[in-house]
Amino acid sequence: MTVRDAEDFIASVPWRAVKMVAVGDTGKMPDPHEYVIKGWREVDADVFDAFVRLIKAEGYRARYRAPYRPDHVMTNHYLEIGGWCYWFIYPGMLNRERVEHRKHEPIPD
Repeated sequence: MTVRDAEDFIASVPWRAVKMVAVGDTGKMPDPHEYVIKGWREVDADVFDAFVRLIKAEGYRARYRAPYRPDHVMTNHYLEIGGWCYWFIYPGMLNRERVEHRKHEPIPD
């Protein structure tokens, strides 16, 4: 998949904003972002998987601590396209947030 192919995919899927409600008993909300689920009928699973491979191949690794779970560090691959930062959460969720709002910390090479 090329970046242009990724842009077409990004434009074709129904991004949804995460619900801003407290998670668990922490009283803290998730960081604002949008997501797409691989299993949604509007999402081509093969193209979804190709985008995930592009994120892993062309993106960078970074660490993230959710505000509702600061004791847990997640390491993901991130890819920036068109002012958005994209990442994948196993088993089937793509996420994005505006680059200027990113909360992760890149891991030096």
